[in-house]
Amino acid sequence: MGQTENGAVGYFLDTKDYIEECWCQGQTNLQYFEFKLPDSVAASFVAVVPHGRVWGGDGCVLTPNHKILWDVSREWDTSPASHSVFQQTSLPKCTYIPQTVAVLSKIGCNNYYHWMFDVLPRVHLLRLSALSIEKYIVPHPLAPFQLETLIALGIRREQLIEAGADFHIEAERLVVPSLPLEAKWACDFVRSQMLCKVRRFRPHSRRLYISRENCIGRKVVNEPELLAALAPLGFEKIVPETMSVAEQVAVFSQANVIVGPQGASFTNTFFCRPKTHIIEFMAPTFFITATEKISSYLNLNYHRIMGTSQHNPNYINGEWYWHGLDNIIVDLEDMMRLISTVV
Repeated sequence: MGQTENGAVGYFLDTKDYIEECWCQGQTNLQYFEFKLPDSVAASFVAVVPHGRVWGGDGCVLTPNHKILWDVSREWDTSPASHSVFQQTSLPKCTYIPQTVAVLSKIGCNNYYHWMFDVLPRVHLLRLSALSIEKYIVPHPLAPFQLETLIALGIRREQLIEAGADFHIEAERLVVPSLPLEAKWACDFVRSQMLCKVRRFRPHSRRLYISRENCIGRKVVNEPELLAALAPLGFEKIVPETMSVAEQVAVFSQANVIVGPQGASFTNTFFCRPKTHIIEFMAPTFFITATEKISSYLNLNYHRIMGTSQHNPNYINGEWYWHGLDNIIVDLEDMMRLISTVV
């Protein structure tokens, strides 16, 4: 484990360990609220860390004694000791904010799925704490869908502090909610908060095909043939990233069958009615169970069609590659055989 100038010199695996250590040392100005939420996979809490710091765009939380709180500062596939903060020779100059500031940012939160499932539920924990929050740390640049959902939850634009790679602040009171880790309560919270903003005019009868035509990977290679087969059955193609969140909430709540390749847009199954049929195409080289998990939470009828992987042609000569970019070839006979059982 490395050390950075005015940066990190160690870590606590759990925020509660840090709080209890401070209490044992007679520091009574720290607060810790723990909540008993249904189906939690880990402790659900809000901690108040006076003079806590946040570094970078992924919401890395540092204590006044220069240790990271690992459980709220996780990175992809790393151990605490290999956190990227320890790879820095120094950190940017720290800016002091004399206010109560809550951390919302986390790694990956510019992705729609991680924003909806990992970030927005932290607002629920902040509400449960009944603390008065003056500012919120969010990623930079803030995407339209992120701003729309924050406003829907009652957070004003002027309360947001956008954090990029060179971000480094110390707050008078840093408020740190735990990560929900895809618990059912997180799904239920976002569903309840967003559905109540949308008036659902149409019956539960729409048939949707989710296209990834604007994405850099995980596209359906034979999508034209697939759409031609689905059109006579009344399926309409949608491209969710071209829609507002309110529009996505509405259209998913009106559907009774949804078909498409695995991707963040399936997060919108949060808003489906029970018994909606979800048919997800997947590449064998990139197997993710997120949509299946959401379906189990909400009593949706989940179906998977395993296609054939195709290496993304835009990355043939590059040294770096991630199999989440693999495109998918769907067997049309398999698809139509399954669809015939649900429509």
